[in-house]
Amino acid sequence: MNYLRDLWKKDFFVNVIIWSILIYLAIFFVNRYNLISKLINMFTLFIAGLVFLLIVVMCFSKLKLIDAYKVKSINIIDRLAGIGFFISLFSMVYTIVYEKEIYKFCLECILMGISLKILRDKESAFQNIILKRENECSNLIDLKDLYNNDISNSIINNEVKYLLIDENDVDYDFLHRDIIIEHIYNSILNTRANNSFVIGINGAWGSGKTTTVNIVKKKIKSNINDKELILSDFSPWIYDNPQNMMIGLLKSILVEANIASNPLEHEKIFKSLVNVIFKKVGFDNTFVNNFFYNFDTVEKIKNELNDFLEFNQKRVVLFIDNLERAEADNIIFLFKLIGQVFDLKRITYVIIYDEDRLKDVFSDKLKIDYHYIEKIIQQNISVPPIQQELLSNICRVCIERLLIFYGERNLEKYELIVNFIVSEVNDLRKLKRFLNTVVTEIFATQHYLSKYTLFALNTIKFFDGDMYYNIYQNKEYFITTDKLCDVSTKHMDIDKEDSKKAKELFDKLIKDKNKEYKDLLSDMFIAVQRYFSGKDIISNNYNDVDYDFIRINKCIYSGKYFDIYFSQNENRFLEINKEVNDFIKCINYIQDENLLCDFVRQKIIDINIKYENDEYLWIDKFFSYIKKNDCSNEFLIVKVLYKNILELSDDKNTFSRSSRNRVGDFIIIYLRNCTLEKFNQIVDLMKNDYKKLNIIYNIKCLISNVISYDGLKILDVNFKALIINNIFDNLCKTIIEKKINLYDDKYYSKNNVFILLNNVHDEMYLKEIVGHNTVYRLLKDLVIENVNNDKEYIYYIDEKLFKKYIVGEMEEKIEYYLKRNPPKTESEIVLINLYHKSRNLYYLSDNEDIPFDKSQIRRIIPIKFIV
Repeated sequence: MNYLRDLWKKDFFVNVIIWSILIYLAIFFVNRYNLISKLINMFTLFIAGLVFLLIVVMCFSKLKLIDAYKVKSINIIDRLAGIGFFISLFSMVYTIVYEKEIYKFCLECILMGISLKILRDKESAFQNIILKRENECSNLIDLKDLYNNDISNSIINNEVKYLLIDENDVDYDFLHRDIIIEHIYNSILNTRANNSFVIGINGAWGSGKTTTVNIVKKKIKSNINDKELILSDFSPWIYDNPQNMMIGLLKSILVEANIASNPLEHEKIFKSLVNVIFKKVGFDNTFVNNFFYNFDTVEKIKNELNDFLEFNQKRVVLFIDNLERAEADNIIFLFKLIGQVFDLKRITYVIIYDEDRLKDVFSDKLKIDYHYIEKIIQQNISVPPIQQELLSNICRVCIERLLIFYGERNLEKYELIVNFIVSEVNDLRKLKRFLNTVVTEIFATQHYLSKYTLFALNTIKFFDGDMYYNIYQNKEYFITTDKLCDVSTKHMDIDKEDSKKAKELFDKLIKDKNKEYKDLLSDMFIAVQRYFSGKDIISNNYNDVDYDFIRINKCIYSGKYFDIYFSQNENRFLEINKEVNDFIKCINYIQDENLLCDFVRQKIIDINIKYENDEYLWIDKFFSYIKKNDCSNEFLIVKVLYKNILELSDDKNTFSRSSRNRVGDFIIIYLRNCTLEKFNQIVDLMKNDYKKLNIIYNIKCLISNVISYDGLKILDVNFKALIINNIFDNLCKTIIEKKINLYDDKYYSKNNVFILLNNVHDEMYLKEIVGHNTVYRLLKDLVIENVNNDKEYIYYIDEKLFKKYIVGEMEEKIEYYLKRNPPKTESEIVLINLYHKSRNLYYLSDNEDIPFDKSQIRRIIPIKFIV
């Protein structure tokens, strides 16, 4: 039935029957005079058939009938099928009554069958779409439903993931305005003026004027059984010129008010009015027009309109809304029409407008005294502003309901943002726009940045775009940490002048803001906190900053993340965060040590290849997560990291220690705090691990570095340090006794040899293990690498090691081995150059004032010493 009802609404049957009759008459005429036979006799059957086929193909191609058949909505296929059905029906009746030819009857039955089949298929497809649409769950809900938590079960069951608030005007009282509604209702019903009466509904933008009027209209329709009273609406802002607007206004009075008159009479008034008002613009001044449309004055037209209304016993209430959106010239013209042309009997105009906006239009654009309106509006009813306490409650409840819908359970952390929103929202329309624009954008979409910060920042952007752009344009004063990661701040000098400039900026931007605004900005930016506490805003030292918190929460005041909070794209820091999160999800499910070891080892290799110098960022993020969360398999992770620590890069970088040192620090912290049982299991891995001698040495030196533990804890850590000391001493002793060559592939790791020599003082050991195959490893152990603030990599020979171990016979051995094994790679060439420079400077340093560290090499790209 839905399909037939939709066909009826589109005037399908009338049009199809008319076309069917016309086409049938054409077919009848062709058949009656046997035109097809004559055509065949002229061109032969083959040519006639070919022409007919060509016409059919062209029709299918030009009209795209095959594509139209696939479309589910009503279109040309439905009409053609309907025409085919009626033509076959008419033909069958004529054939049965008059011709009684079986072959024609069969052809007509086939045509009817095809037509019915097409209509049946279209009806079935149409009904399926209707059924599917009825089963679909709309994601558009009303603000009142959100406030009352009256959300459909399908939405609650998460069938809908994206919730929007309907911004259309409503017809219910959400703001407890019974008194003003009753006042407008009585004013409209009790108006019995001889001429027109104009009621003005005045209220601020977003105060709920339209909603209030809609409630009044609904109340009139439900309570008054008066067929004489006609409610009609008119929106002047949709018209582009006064002439069209005037015709639209007249149609709202005559046509939409259902006044029974001949359409020709309406047309007569329309054209006459245009002729009189616009001095014959678009009017044909012929004899016929003068005969039928003989209204040559406004008074004659008004009398005609009054007759229409009075003799048809109609009272019209015309609601005029969206007045401020209309063109300025249209606004003044509308008031002239209401006051002078359409001041008709039995009509009440209800003009809904914002007085302040209308005053601006009259004074700025029209240069007309606003008091002109007061002469036209006879009763002015003001819609009061929304009660602030009520609005605040609605705002707070709706935001919290929407956050809960999107899965946010800890609403307390958003309290500052909600307080700020409540202080800025002054009408329900703005609240709806905020919920659809900001809340939905942030919480209905997956973000890898902090949702709290995104929410706060986009809230500021919504309510104060200037503040938003000022923060971005002055980011050097809002970025507190990781300044070297941002192009705009990495070369910024830190001095008192910077703090002074920052204070001047904050005085201009923030000082006069309300408390909620200040609280929110202070929560987002450390610089603003320091501004309100009277500290230096820009500083080299932020002792109170939690860098792990910054890494985990991707704080906006970090140079790593500031830009992407505004652009909402990705950079290398965010990419690393996402990858670490995915990695953590995987390892949380792995409890088998061997499987975990293989998995972590492969990940270390992957990040070393993928991120190279940024590998430490990955490691930093990973440990920040472990520190924040109670990781169930932290013990296994520590074991696996120790086993694979040499796979990590030992290259220094501009921002922190190397990845290998960072992992070593994490292992040391764990060993300090873990139980003795787990401690023993990890240190058991060290007992014969000669390749990690330098790692074990660092653990030995740093594990007892206890500052704030209580007495018992200090004893526990000291005991653990003693165990590791014994393990390290035993390793050194075994290496010397068994002549283990730490430069062999099996045992080599940078600095192992000199750490051993500094602890056992065996000068012969170095001479015994160095050969032409391992001489470059010795040179590599002598090299120190640093990175300056300009990201230059500086390489030089360690002076103390050189003067202590590369003397006399050792020096001759090195020269001999280098001649036997000349350099083959770039890194070997660099090592030889550094060695020879340092060697020459060493001999000069006794007689000349030449610093030893002049023997350095600077590079923008780091050297990979593969030896």
